[in-house]
Amino acid sequence: MEVKEVSEGNPEGDLVFHYKRGSFREREDQATRDMATGKTVIRHGLFKSLVSTKGNRLMFFTLVAVAALCFVVGFLDSGNNKNSLSGVDFSLQAFSFNDEVYVSLEMKDTEKNPPLENVEFEIEFKMINEQGGIQDSLRVNHQYEKKSENKPSFVYQKFSDYDILRAECYVFAKDGSIALKADIKRN
Repeated sequence: MEVKEVSEGNPEGDLVFHYKRGSFREREDQATRDMATGKTVIRHGLFKSLVSTKGNRLMFFTLVAVAALCFVVGFLDSGNNKNSLSGVDFSLQAFSFNDEVYVSLEMKDTEKNPPLENVEFEIEFKMINEQGGIQDSLRVNHQYEKKSENKPSFVYQKFSDYDILRAECYVFAKDGSIALKADIKRN
């Protein structure tokens, strides 16, 4: 860059700047120079930009692997507290609040093969403590009534919380039995 001061062609004494076009590019690295001059093509599209560089490819495939792992773990882990028997889907949930354990057994018609009539169930709840022994148990009979709009029905139970870690529920019907397990959610 050149600076001209007062001279014959500049009688007022204003500063005039002259530079050689592109001379500042000599100090830039090659990638920046290529991008500024248009030699580097910018990739358009989401997928192309996600896999355009090594770092982007590594991050993209890491995200895909983590998402697949979460899906597989969620699919394999969801079977403990859900099951079906006699055309009825069961879901067991349990949580602790104020030294009490609240257990909820949700029942609703299965979508593929709903029950044709009302079904009688015998339900046994067992509370498992830290040592793996049965802390408390309760057995109830429940008449499941088939509903036209498939609204769920519930069986609720409350137990005293003496270091209960897990709730187990055994459901018995004429045509079989199932077991459900749910860890106690603590507040």
